[in-house]
Amino acid sequence: MRSSMRFCGRLIPVFFILTATASAEPVSFRRAIESALKHSGTMAIAFADQTKTRQTYLAAKNNYIPSVNFGSGIGYSVGIPLAVIGSAPSVFNITTQQSVFDPYLRANINAAKMDWKASDLDMLDKKNAVIMETALVYSSLDNLVAKLKILREAQTAAKRAEFISSERLKEGIDSELDLKKAKLASARIQLRLIEAESQSDVLRDQLSKLIGIPAASIETVTESVPSTPDIPQDPDLPSQAADNSPSVRLAFEKAKVADLKAQAEHKMLLPAFDFGSQYAYLSTFNNYDQIYKTYTKNNFTFGLNIRFPFINFAQRATAQAADAEALKAKKTAENVKNQAETEALKQQRALRQLAAARDVAKLEWEVSQAGIDATHAKVESGQASARDEEIARLDANDRYAVYLDSSLDLLKAEIQMLRTTGRIQEWALGK
Repeated sequence: MRSSMRFCGRLIPVFFILTATASAEPVSFRRAIESALKHSGTMAIAFADQTKTRQTYLAAKNNYIPSVNFGSGIGYSVGIPLAVIGSAPSVFNITTQQSVFDPYLRANINAAKMDWKASDLDMLDKKNAVIMETALVYSSLDNLVAKLKILREAQTAAKRAEFISSERLKEGIDSELDLKKAKLASARIQLRLIEAESQSDVLRDQLSKLIGIPAASIETVTESVPSTPDIPQDPDLPSQAADNSPSVRLAFEKAKVADLKAQAEHKMLLPAFDFGSQYAYLSTFNNYDQIYKTYTKNNFTFGLNIRFPFINFAQRATAQAADAEALKAKKTAENVKNQAETEALKQQRALRQLAAARDVAKLEWEVSQAGIDATHAKVESGQASARDEEIARLDANDRYAVYLDSSLDLLKAEIQMLRTTGRIQEWALGK
């Protein structure tokens, strides 16, 4: 009985470990990106904006399609029937109206259509932004997972070094200062471990909100993160990146839209023709048969409404204000392009520095790894203590953590550069 209970007691922790492992869901990098695009509120807002611009264009375009209204103006009249809310009293009426020739409307339709087409660039820019944000969070979390493993190994080494110092102090070999240094090293590792765990929790929660998967069940897959393509130090790259940037192209499209709207305000001063018709079924209780000699129940009118603007100083001022808005939009687009070129140049130059820093960190880690073997050999020959070997191991773990951080900094810069150059979708989704 006792043997069975001891056996079951050993199985219970194993069961909980397996349950926790099974609850974790490996989420590949590409799956995270695709889920973020489906789950993103940013994309939903961009789609709503695109729908709005399309409907605005259709609303302007449909002015050339007759609008038909059915109604009634039933009312009692004394004397000559007067208009009731703009229409003579009638039992039943139908009115139609459509634009025939209107330069102002035509220019507005062109502006609305261009604005609608420009929304594709806004969608593309928002999509690239979501991909970049998800890629940065996913890569940072994956990096922290590896870093936590190293820090836990370093914590174990620090505890061993502290224990060895304590034992050597009891034997009179080490001083109280040596023990305090060992405790300080252990406390520093503990602090870094707590900071990394806190960052990991925040990133996991952030990724959960991006992709719509519970934070506790997310497990990153390091091998699924695609390697970034080489980004050349081409002097023409900043200008090419600006030309390909959806945000820059969108700014110039918005400038064209503003120019078309300004043209429309000027064309408001040109003649315009509208076609209209009206049918009304009249009744004798409105005294129509007494007022009009040729009274008839069925009445129909149609014709053109011609407008010739002659003096309209208010519209001229409105047109000049629209010209100023168009100029402002043009200069804003030029500023956006200049800023994009400058940012691309900064990112291009930063890549070189970060790559060099990553290479230095890697070499320092490799040197510290060799230091472990050298210290181990000294321990075996009696020239060093076991504590020295643990300290060397601590140094190697610390160097590897620095290497992980520098690698992540480089990856972040490369991801940002991929978005700047318009290649982030190709990298993240393979298309």
